[in-house]
Amino acid sequence: MSEKTLKKLEILGEHSNPDFDHGKAAWIRKYTVRHEYDNGEFSRPYRLDVVSHVGIDAVGVVPYWRENGETFIALLHSFRPALTLREIEPSESPYLVEIVAGVMEKGEYGPEGVRHRAAEELLEEAGYISEETKIEILGSPFYVSPGVYTEKIWLCAAQVDPGARRSPRLDGSVMEEMISSFSLSLNEALDRSRSGRFADAKTEIALERLARHLNTTH
Repeated sequence: MSEKTLKKLEILGEHSNPDFDHGKAAWIRKYTVRHEYDNGEFSRPYRLDVVSHVGIDAVGVVPYWRENGETFIALLHSFRPALTLREIEPSESPYLVEIVAGVMEKGEYGPEGVRHRAAEELLEEAGYISEETKIEILGSPFYVSPGVYTEKIWLCAAQVDPGARRSPRLDGSVMEEMISSFSLSLNEALDRSRSGRFADAKTEIALERLARHLNTTH
């Protein structure tokens, strides 16, 4: 345990450029800050970048159903071109296996907002229908990368009827033109996730939480 205890984070200046740093998906706030400690000392000033999603938080949801005593789920092949632009070891493919997910919108807060957004994203990205009241929240939300990002992700599950699935309506963006959904058993998904074949953290966490939620032993 550190001998120093933070009393206050003091903002000495902000250097953000709203025209440049506020993007479609996220914005960056750039500060110079220092710590004031309980013992009266101060840290040296340092640069602190804070990245916030435009929707503040996000929701991920796994649709599932039962067939012949086995649980099946649906996942997405999502289009993520930013992965190919990494400075070190860029991805060879712009596709990533993920759960259905989306950003919470204005006015969507708390469990009711989470369930509403989960139901909307299920229909938009994968074509599955679920009543908001039947969306199951899987535990507490978690931070993605708390050193910089303020976003939390809420994870949910929804039992659906695959026979009632519709064509995904998508959101009209170029990013969603090439996404597609596929289904597999929950056990197979867990095997792939645990063997490192899924590179998305929220997807791995969601699968493990869903398995515990359904008391699936695998």
